[in-house]
Amino acid sequence: KYGVVATDTAFADRDKAVAAVTNPTELKNAFLSEVTKLDPVTKDASNNDVFDLDVVAMVVYMPTDVGNDANYAKDAAVPQINLGINLYATQVEAESDSFGPDYDKDATMVPAWDGETVTENLTSDANGVYHITSAADLVAMMNDSKYPNCNKYQNVVLDCNINLGGNKISGFGDDAGFFDGHFNGQGYTISNFIIDASNRTYYAGLFNQVSQYSGTNTVIENVTVTNATVIGSGQVGIIAGGMNGNTIVDNCKVIDCTAIGVKKVGAVVGYTAGGTVTNNYAENCKVYYSEKEGAEILGYENTGSTVSGNIAKNVSVIGANVTVIANAEELAALGGKKVSGTYELLDDIDMSGYSMQPIQVMNNDTLVFNGNGYEISNITIVAANANGMTGAGNEVAGLFDVTANASSDLTVNDLTIKNVSVSCSGYAAAIVGYANSSTDNITLNNVDVIGATISSDSVAALVGYTVGPLTMTDCDVSDLALTGEAGRPEKVGALVGTANTSSCAVTVVNCTNDTEYRDYGRVINGAKWNGGIPVSTTAQLLDAIKKAPVGEETVIYLANTTYDGDLEITVAALGQSGGDVVIKAMEGAKPVISGKVTLGYREQTVNATMYNANVTFEGITFDHVNAATHSLDIQDVKSLTLKNCTIIGDGEYGITCARGNGTGTSTIVGCTFEHAGMQLLGNYATGLVIDDCTFNDSCINVQAGNGVTVQNCKFNSTLTDANVGESFYLIRSNSTPITVSKCTINIDSTVTGVAASQAKWGIFWNRGTTNWTVSDVTVTLTDAAQDQTELLVTKCTSTGVINGTINVVN
Repeated sequence: KYGVVATDTAFADRDKAVAAVTNPTELKNAFLSEVTKLDPVTKDASNNDVFDLDVVAMVVYMPTDVGNDANYAKDAAVPQINLGINLYATQVEAESDSFGPDYDKDATMVPAWDGETVTENLTSDANGVYHITSAADLVAMMNDSKYPNCNKYQNVVLDCNINLGGNKISGFGDDAGFFDGHFNGQGYTISNFIIDASNRTYYAGLFNQVSQYSGTNTVIENVTVTNATVIGSGQVGIIAGGMNGNTIVDNCKVIDCTAIGVKKVGAVVGYTAGGTVTNNYAENCKVYYSEKEGAEILGYENTGSTVSGNIAKNVSVIGANVTVIANAEELAALGGKKVSGTYELLDDIDMSGYSMQPIQVMNNDTLVFNGNGYEISNITIVAANANGMTGAGNEVAGLFDVTANASSDLTVNDLTIKNVSVSCSGYAAAIVGYANSSTDNITLNNVDVIGATISSDSVAALVGYTVGPLTMTDCDVSDLALTGEAGRPEKVGALVGTANTSSCAVTVVNCTNDTEYRDYGRVINGAKWNGGIPVSTTAQLLDAIKKAPVGEETVIYLANTTYDGDLEITVAALGQSGGDVVIKAMEGAKPVISGKVTLGYREQTVNATMYNANVTFEGITFDHVNAATHSLDIQDVKSLTLKNCTIIGDGEYGITCARGNGTGTSTIVGCTFEHAGMQLLGNYATGLVIDDCTFNDSCINVQAGNGVTVQNCKFNSTLTDANVGESFYLIRSNSTPITVSKCTINIDSTVTGVAASQAKWGIFWNRGTTNWTVSDVTVTLTDAAQDQTELLVTKCTSTGVINGTINVVN
């Protein structure tokens, strides 16, 4: 039943029969109106089976340019036509006839190479031409061709059709080539095979120049090439470098391949002069060209060519100023050189046996290094000893060195460094050892370090030391052994060793650190760390403060959490260091310290050393509400800065600042005080500026010092029987001159009865002998507070006076 023609149709004349052969669709409709196969491919709109049907038809006829004289003579032998057609066919297993399912078991299949190892030693004819007469010949020639010494097969002729039966040809080793010379197909077809070109680089194309000197066609069809790298100085394509009008490249695929050339470079074909390039497919390929033409499928199409039906998916065409790195020798050769432009890895590179200096980024220029997802492994990096970075404690080592002084931009994308060893005396990392200019920009995208042994003074897996902007996105580090300067553990970080100066802003996005080291070593002198992993426990916070180096600034970021327990940070706890400390909320975080914070830099002994340290708290809530206990107790630091903090206290208890070394100027700005007092003693009241703060039922008590300014502040208070009975005041000074300007005071009252003796209290209370200055101060009283005006006096209990006027609004 199967394969039987149900309808037999005759053609009216020769021309119609010939026309039917030239149009397969009409042929199917005319001859094969009902043909059934076992396995339909799909269904049509009417739910009828649709079959994958190939039709081969042949029409034999007399030449149209001769008459009856072409007829054979009477009694002569009848002419015969030998068509030279061999039919190779077998049925599918489910088919059977009256003899069973294996009636064609002895039928001959399409002859093809069976994948066996071919060791034939091909020889040329007298004219130096090599003939391919079988699939084995073709494979033998592929095995025997070596680039760049592949001149042996300059002239190759195909003597028959070659079908390799869909076999994969692979395992040729490094630097194997195919056909460097002219390939003449003589009208025959090479088809149906796969080239797995992993770890190989070949010249120009699978076929370099096809049919360049012959008038007959060469057909290359149904060929798939994967993981190939093709490098040439002229026409470059994965399938064919150059081809003329007698060549057809049809239905071929190139996947995960790279074509590199000067001009006329394409993923499938580099150049065609009137040839046919149809129905080919390229995916996940890169095409590099340095002068003129480069394209996803065909680099250059000359007049008269046929190019159609080709598809490219995720094929990158990369033009001038791109340098490719294909092996360890090429990577090692970049060590110690100043470079710019774009560099691209073409494969994984094993650097075993190589030791290289850093690749130097050229001054005032840009370097982009694209790893393309590949891996550099087993690499040893030593000091560059360049750009003045020489000598003990001043050397630089890393895959890249950005010490060319100014305005150098480095971008590294999609790279993995595995099993790296880096060592020098100074600054070291697996990726960037050192960037020394505020205008140097470093960007790392998807850069991973897995397994690294690195030793230096300032050390990290990604960046050892930088003073310019640094952005790290999707970078991961693991399995690190980092050794920094002796006695300076704060100079070791998993991602960054040292970020220095206010021009350095480190931005971290979606990076992971699977090590015992914290993300960064030091963030000093105004540098900013954004997006990293902040400290999240009291123990981590204490540990970070202990590591504050002498004479430098340490920035400690707090996570969005509550830090329980008292923080007793004394000189002994600080390990005798005296560096500045900035403790601030991570961007978007609102950390709360619920324990009592005691921060002191003086040893509690006679003639003790006093450390000149500046202390800053920013964006933090201090919520220690135990009765008669301060939330924040600062002892003996050079200066105190509170910025955008909230202090929650218990009446007069909130902040106390005692002693001080008298050399710094303290600032409290943008803070909110909730039922919290501020007690200032000693030199903290010297030059202290309290600006843009809000005091809710809170007060300022200056007990000693030499000058305090309160400006742009708001006081919101309510008189109660309790606080009036105790001592109601907003600002009090024993002996310190106070300047109050541009402040607003809002007072309500719930007082039920007031003794005459209580009238001594007032909103401003000068108890000393020095004068105050008040300007642009407005007091607003609620109706309830107006009845208590006798309490709201500016009280002077000594010889000091309060100069200026207070505008009272009833």
